[in-house]
Amino acid sequence: MTGNAMHLPEPQVFLWLTDDVSVHASVQNCVREKLGNVDNLVELCTECAADDLTSRTLFGFILDTLRRFSRFTNWRTTALSVNEHYQALQLCTARVNYNGKANFAATAVEVICAHNKYKRILNGSTDTDEYVQEYLSFLRHSNAVNQWEVLEKFREAVENYEVVCNFVRRKNYLVYGPCRTNFLKECLKVLLRGNTVQRVHVEVPLDMSLNGNPEGTTIDVHLEQITLGTLPDVNEPVDDHLPSSRTGEYLACIINAIIRVLLNSRDELALATTMASPLIQLPHDAFTELKRVSLQKSMPMCQCAISCIVRLRLGGGASAADDDSPLRPYICGLAEFVDLLHKLQTLIEEEKADDAVKKVIGIIIARIRKSTGFGLKWECLLSFKNKLLSLAAVLSSTFDPADKQESTNIAGKEAMCTLRNISDFLSTRQIYCNLSTLFYFPKHEGTPLNVPAMLAYFKTPDPDLGKIDEEWDRPLSARIEELKKGKRMSAFHMTSDVEGQHEETSCVTKVCGTESTEPKRIKPADTTPKRMDVEMTNTTENNKQYNDTKLRSKAVKRSILSEFNGVAKKPRQGVKNTKKKGEKSSNQKAITTFFMKQ
Repeated sequence: MTGNAMHLPEPQVFLWLTDDVSVHASVQNCVREKLGNVDNLVELCTECAADDLTSRTLFGFILDTLRRFSRFTNWRTTALSVNEHYQALQLCTARVNYNGKANFAATAVEVICAHNKYKRILNGSTDTDEYVQEYLSFLRHSNAVNQWEVLEKFREAVENYEVVCNFVRRKNYLVYGPCRTNFLKECLKVLLRGNTVQRVHVEVPLDMSLNGNPEGTTIDVHLEQITLGTLPDVNEPVDDHLPSSRTGEYLACIINAIIRVLLNSRDELALATTMASPLIQLPHDAFTELKRVSLQKSMPMCQCAISCIVRLRLGGGASAADDDSPLRPYICGLAEFVDLLHKLQTLIEEEKADDAVKKVIGIIIARIRKSTGFGLKWECLLSFKNKLLSLAAVLSSTFDPADKQESTNIAGKEAMCTLRNISDFLSTRQIYCNLSTLFYFPKHEGTPLNVPAMLAYFKTPDPDLGKIDEEWDRPLSARIEELKKGKRMSAFHMTSDVEGQHEETSCVTKVCGTESTEPKRIKPADTTPKRMDVEMTNTTENNKQYNDTKLRSKAVKRSILSEFNGVAKKPRQGVKNTKKKGEKSSNQKAITTFFMKQ
């Protein structure tokens, strides 16, 4: 670091570990007064909901800074979300376990251990753990980075490059939101030259929630200077709930995956999410065959799919596809995926940057809407589309990374950079992940379609289990209907069992003029034929006696239902019966239905 960077004024960081919309303006005014109403205040939230396309996160700011100064070796490098980071670790751990134990599985404990070892390697450890080496190889193959690698690159850039240091240290920051992971403290250490932050405390009247935010309400905002060491470490468990729309989360996940495949065809996690989405709906066994063929040919999965479809369409000659290719049964799904990529890529290369981005977003939203059987409301799709278009306009006009001007001979480079910024924005919404929810309870009944668990999608289907019912490939309406059907069948079997027990215990046997109510016992299965004949004879006689007794009981039984409704009573003499034949009383239908249910 040069001398000019050393003489920069120390940036001030204001930390507000909550976010209340009703008092946010008061906090802003207090911070600006403290700084002297300067214009270099950057507001960043720690985390926000996946469908919140207006707030800028601290992790997103760090990634944008690296993009701005081209600190990645490849401009097509994509960023993994925190969930995808742990999913990739789980996949790599399962692969190592499969090589050693022939079991393609990984527990949350194994993933956490691999994550801790990976962080130690980033800090300079020389540990050569096989799980970590497999994960590093996966990242290189996918041309992707995670949040911890982004933070490490940001730390190196601030320490070693004056232009980056000046850009970061000449700003003041208001960081607000919950602190659910120690990753936040690591980010603040890089932003600060010293070790102190201004902690924001807010006091409001108790009746403010009842009266809203009326005029004249006094809101007390005061600042406390603390060191980062005094902030408590975050320990499990923490609240993993951020209020958001499940439909919005689902749309953000699918759209981000498609954009990342356009940018970086080697991103296997994004490719798997796209192929399992309602846009493609590639079956599990088809994805497995695609993975197997790509490994045999040493090709990325996306390139392998494109090669297969193109060779098939070119026809005969040396470019013809293999007749015995294992991908032939899945040509339709793969062709739909290739056609979608080709259509989007053509728009990016032939249209102006802003128009291309708008059309790409419009096509993806329209394809999701037309996906049959998944019932996403158009109002939700339209609202998310408008937010995404507004975000694209803001990023295109305000963010100008250095690599946007490099290699201008690439067709559609400007539009691709805007799409990459959108993908970065969607991938940096959260920095906390609940592993138990991600690995063991990944499904949400409120979503129209579940994105599959990556471990299950990458795992080879078990042929001994037959056709596996994969929940992510079926719409919510079908799952609910099957659940209702299962409940009805369960109730039917339960009713049948009860009726069978009732008939068995109601058999009446006359013994010496007396009635015995002892239930009929079932004979064992190995009864001899002669004994079976005797048993059938006794059963027939018992049934006759039971039927005679039932008829006599019916002859003397009072019709309680008829008397209750008053239809069995004889009309009095001199009173004409006005009821027509077949006419029932007003509540006859309801009463009959009630007794039939019993």
